[in-house]
Amino acid sequence: MKKGMLSIGLMCIVTLIFSHGILVFDGEDGYCAQMTSSDVTVEVENQIAITVSQQEFVNNLNWPFVPKYIFPLPNGASATELRWCLEGEWYDAEIAPVPPDSLPPGPSEDWDSDLLEYMGETPLYFNMETTLEVNQTIIVEVTYIQLLEYAYGNVNYVYPNDYSLIQQDIIEHQSLTFDLTSERLITDIAMTSHTANSENNQGYHASIEYSASNLLPSVDFHLTYSLSSDDIGMWSMSTLYDPEDVPDEYGEGFFVFIVEPVTDTTDVISKHFTLIMDRSSSMMWDKWYQERDAAIYIMNNLNEGDYFRIVDFASDVNTFSNEMIPYNSTTREQAINYINNIVVTGHTNISGAFDEAVPAYYGSPGDVENVIIFLTDGVPFGDNTITDPDSLLAHVSGLIDDTGSEISIFNLSLGDDADFQFLTLLASQNGGIAIQANENDIEAEISELYNYIQNPIILDQILTTTPEYALSEIYPEPLPNLYIGHQMIITGRYNSVSAGIPIEVHLDGMASGVPVSFDYNTVLSDSVATRYRFLNKIWAKLKIEHLLVLYYSYDENSSEAEAIKDQIIELSVSYGVVSPFTSFVDNGVDVVDETISDDAPSAPYKLLGNHPNPFNPSTTIEFEVCKNITRLVKIKIYNVRGQLVKILTVHVDGIGKYSLTWNGTNIENKTVSSGLYYYVVDFGDALLMSKMTLLK
Repeated sequence: MKKGMLSIGLMCIVTLIFSHGILVFDGEDGYCAQMTSSDVTVEVENQIAITVSQQEFVNNLNWPFVPKYIFPLPNGASATELRWCLEGEWYDAEIAPVPPDSLPPGPSEDWDSDLLEYMGETPLYFNMETTLEVNQTIIVEVTYIQLLEYAYGNVNYVYPNDYSLIQQDIIEHQSLTFDLTSERLITDIAMTSHTANSENNQGYHASIEYSASNLLPSVDFHLTYSLSSDDIGMWSMSTLYDPEDVPDEYGEGFFVFIVEPVTDTTDVISKHFTLIMDRSSSMMWDKWYQERDAAIYIMNNLNEGDYFRIVDFASDVNTFSNEMIPYNSTTREQAINYINNIVVTGHTNISGAFDEAVPAYYGSPGDVENVIIFLTDGVPFGDNTITDPDSLLAHVSGLIDDTGSEISIFNLSLGDDADFQFLTLLASQNGGIAIQANENDIEAEISELYNYIQNPIILDQILTTTPEYALSEIYPEPLPNLYIGHQMIITGRYNSVSAGIPIEVHLDGMASGVPVSFDYNTVLSDSVATRYRFLNKIWAKLKIEHLLVLYYSYDENSSEAEAIKDQIIELSVSYGVVSPFTSFVDNGVDVVDETISDDAPSAPYKLLGNHPNPFNPSTTIEFEVCKNITRLVKIKIYNVRGQLVKILTVHVDGIGKYSLTWNGTNIENKTVSSGLYYYVVDFGDALLMSKMTLLK
């Protein structure tokens, strides 16, 4: 079975979204500091964007508070820097091996609905250690890196700018600067949502500037640019770093290749295609209408030469055809009629759906792409279905192995209730991607996903070089299939031996059962290229995403998962790219790893662990204070998703050993489930972290 993948959250088919941050005092009542100005700067190098978003806030709440900064980071983006300015002095946050923050105490459903909507699906949290006094102003700046949406030479840039969800007061100033450099000719660039102050296109460099005063931002920014179709091929970006600035042994060089092969002589590969539709009762009304209309769109846009099936499931499983049938005008109309007569009712029998869908690929021809689009809005539920995610993954894997065919699986979560981790693993283990769609955009997301995979041209790609030793640590691994009108971004490493010499890059794969090859020549930089200073972060970002797929394929308590997690944390801290296991911390607080603190005789604090571990129903957390202090120490307990579970406190009065007991309950004093938990002991001037396991 093919173990291919595309990067989690791949931006080629996901709308680029970013926005202003917010300073929260009380999420339940929606109390936030007032934003008074906003400045956003975007530098784009060949569809790789570095965004710096800076906002100024004033505490207009009539009482001082310690703020929580929340930034609605887009899916697929990686934060690389966070800093703030108070009383004219700038402070830098550090990335540390501390579990990501979560919402303050209390269930998220108690938070203000507008605030939750504005935060989006993947917000970045940062707890400041400084009190913001009444009427005091603060500037917060966050930097992140991402791959822009690209299709058929067009790039879209969307900035959700409706801050009216947060406040009704006007802001004094707002600006957006967009600066683009491209190896391909820029044929057009425009801001379509606002009247720009200036738009400038010089061919291979373009820019847009916008600014306004005394307004309440309430309209999203939309920017687009187009690239010449005559320039497709491969472009390379590379730079060397000072060896002292490279924290590993893979070489001091970093590169990114952007590949979109010329395909005039390459035929589109026929598909054996199955659409799996969720018709369980939770799909009632608008969600079902959107899923239905998107399915009809797909039926109207299959290619001549494709074969297809429709499988729809709830408690039971039905199918339009018992086998793959050819796509033509007659079968298209029959399929649309079938879709229009599907009745929504019942539970969510996911395993039954794959039991029906996968065996039809037995003996599939080797010159076609086998693909499944799986749509669902829930988790497995019912008497006759597999409900455990790991067992379900293994079951689908076994079904595919039995067919002797390779099947790419693309998954779409129709809202927030589906198990997105399961969908991500199912896709990444089978050459596809998983997307989480907003309930209001289901039809558009499904249609866009199909458009992406409609025309495959190269399968099972392998990258090699001449000389063979030129490149290493290449990601994504393995390379994804390539589709007409879309790019593939490849990153990796090289050492000084490969710098400055001609290198041949070969992309080999299969097209309609025939081997195809694309060859490119490049020379990797033999010096520091300042304009490409971000390449090390792109490499770290894609390697972290690769490791996350491996991590989630193991039990989180296994030694394999722990080893992979340690790699992710080391990459995150070393390269300054936030991961699911790291977060920004106030640099006024020294974050101390527990192993270091135990070995250092001069350490002011020592974490002595928790006993017993694993535990049930309670465990005692112990630590030692080696200096004379008097203060209240907080112990924050997080689950593996980074959500705050409990806050405990103990009064420290001088040198000595201290302990406290956690009884396995959350903030609402409800017993938590079995699993791995992290605890962070906050001394005020240092943090110590460890983990514990609750077994029932």
